[in-house]
Amino acid sequence: MSYALVHLPDVWTTLASAVAGIFWTVLYYRYRLLSPLALSHAILGSTFYYWIMGRDLAEAWQHLLR
Repeated sequence: MSYALVHLPDVWTTLASAVAGIFWTVLYYRYRLLSPLALSHAILGSTFYYWIMGRDLAEAWQHLLR
Protein backbone atom coordinates (compact mmCIF):
# COMPACT_ATOMS: atom_id res chain seq x y z
CA MET A 1 0.00 0.00 0.00
CA SER A 2 2.85 2.40 0.68
CA TYR A 3 3.84 2.23 -3.00
CA ALA A 4 0.50 3.78 -3.88
CA LEU A 5 1.13 6.81 -1.65
CA VAL A 6 3.75 8.04 -4.12
CA HIS A 7 0.87 8.87 -6.48
CA LEU A 8 -0.87 11.25 -4.08
CA PRO A 9 -2.65 13.73 -4.22
CA ASP A 10 -4.44 12.14 -7.20
CA VAL A 11 -6.86 9.78 -5.44
CA TRP A 12 -7.85 7.76 -8.52
CA THR A 13 -4.26 7.10 -9.52
CA THR A 14 -3.44 6.17 -5.93
CA LEU A 15 -6.30 3.67 -5.77
CA ALA A 16 -5.41 2.14 -9.14
CA SER A 17 -1.77 1.82 -8.15
CA ALA A 18 -2.73 0.19 -4.82
CA VAL A 19 -4.65 -2.54 -6.65
CA ALA A 20 -1.93 -2.97 -9.28
CA GLY A 21 0.73 -2.96 -6.56
CA ILE A 22 -0.77 -6.01 -4.91
CA PHE A 23 -0.70 -7.86 -8.23
CA TRP A 24 2.85 -6.70 -9.03
CA THR A 25 4.10 -7.70 -5.59
CA VAL A 26 2.81 -11.25 -6.04
CA LEU A 27 4.39 -11.44 -9.50
CA TYR A 28 7.73 -10.16 -8.25
CA TYR A 29 7.88 -12.61 -5.36
CA ARG A 30 7.03 -15.46 -7.68
CA TYR A 31 9.37 -14.68 -10.61
CA ARG A 32 11.92 -12.12 -9.23
CA LEU A 33 11.95 -10.11 -12.48
CA LEU A 34 11.55 -6.33 -12.66
CA SER A 35 11.41 -5.77 -16.43
CA PRO A 36 7.85 -7.17 -16.89
CA LEU A 37 6.70 -5.07 -13.95
CA ALA A 38 8.26 -1.92 -15.39
CA LEU A 39 6.68 -2.57 -18.79
CA SER A 40 3.25 -3.26 -17.33
CA HIS A 41 3.56 -0.14 -15.13
CA ALA A 42 4.23 1.98 -18.22
CA ILE A 43 1.34 0.42 -20.15
CA LEU A 44 -1.08 0.70 -17.25
CA GLY A 45 -0.07 4.29 -16.53
CA SER A 46 -0.44 5.36 -20.14
CA THR A 47 -3.76 3.58 -20.52
CA PHE A 48 -5.08 4.97 -17.25
CA TYR A 49 -4.25 8.55 -18.17
CA TYR A 50 -5.57 8.26 -21.72
CA TRP A 51 -8.82 6.35 -21.12
CA ILE A 52 -9.77 7.27 -17.54
CA MET A 53 -8.29 10.73 -17.02
CA GLY A 54 -8.72 11.88 -20.62
CA ARG A 55 -5.11 13.09 -20.95
CA ASP A 56 -2.89 12.22 -23.88
CA LEU A 57 0.60 11.98 -22.41
CA ALA A 58 2.22 11.57 -25.84
CA GLU A 59 0.68 14.84 -27.00
CA ALA A 60 1.80 16.57 -23.80
CA TRP A 61 5.39 15.42 -24.40
CA GLN A 62 5.26 16.68 -27.99
CA HIS A 63 4.32 20.15 -26.76
CA LEU A 64 7.19 20.13 -24.28
CA LEU A 65 9.71 19.15 -26.96
CA ARG A 66 8.75 21.97 -29.35
